[in-house]
Amino acid sequence: MGGGDHRYRAPDYDTLVDSPIVVGNPAVYDFDVDGKKHSLVDVGEGGVFDGARAAKDLEAVVKEDRRLWGSLPYDRYVFFNMITESGGGLEHKNSTVLMTNRWATRTRRAYLAWLQLASHEYFHAWNIKRLRPAELGPFDYENENITRSLWIAEGFTDYYADLQVARAGLQTRDEYLEDLSNTIELLQTTRELEQQLDQLLHQGHGHRVRARREDSQGDRRREIARRRDARRVSEILGAEVLHTRAVPRRRRGGGWHQPQSVLGVRGRRRLGT
Repeated sequence: MGGGDHRYRAPDYDTLVDSPIVVGNPAVYDFDVDGKKHSLVDVGEGGVFDGARAAKDLEAVVKEDRRLWGSLPYDRYVFFNMITESGGGLEHKNSTVLMTNRWATRTRRAYLAWLQLASHEYFHAWNIKRLRPAELGPFDYENENITRSLWIAEGFTDYYADLQVARAGLQTRDEYLEDLSNTIELLQTTRELEQQLDQLLHQGHGHRVRARREDSQGDRRREIARRRDARRVSEILGAEVLHTRAVPRRRRGGGWHQPQSVLGVRGRRRLGT
């Protein structure tokens, strides 16, 4: 909520701490979807990172996610892209902060990796910021917020992040299937699915908290492994639903739901749309 020129007011503390603030002269690329403004804000672009191309492709991803979920749950959304020779990202309710290399738009593989990162954090606008584990909101800022559902919040998001990039026409079918094949091979050559499900559902809660608190290399490796395993489980569940057509449509006329239809219906019910 604006409080005048260059003055801003947050409606509550949760909104304030969930709103990144960037001060400087970034390169800004705007686009509209469903009449709602979206911005790619490049900090440190330096004439190297192709912001115009990136914004155009982000628009395609936004449209694809809007098609899946049925609506956009915000009035404005901002992709803060910090070009800092690093990597990673963090979701917020109406924005995301990304970190990337300035050369990310120069090679096919690096650019796809950036698009998948942006797609992942953007997908969180629904899956975790609004459709979320009960333990993750409202937050208790004085204590650890531990949940056993990160395998859904992160694993499903990882799965759909790459899928939505492909659906948006930004990744070829062969490229997507190659990535999918690699993830399946990794799953098959590490440990049995039953062991992974046990870790995800019974041992994995609070792993992110423990890894950061203890700052242990072993804990960090386990954190990465659990997140990776969660995505594999999501892929297998999606493939099983498509193969067996085991999710009945609860609508007049019969038929069957695709996995994303079930997710979208749950999201629309949660968001009241």
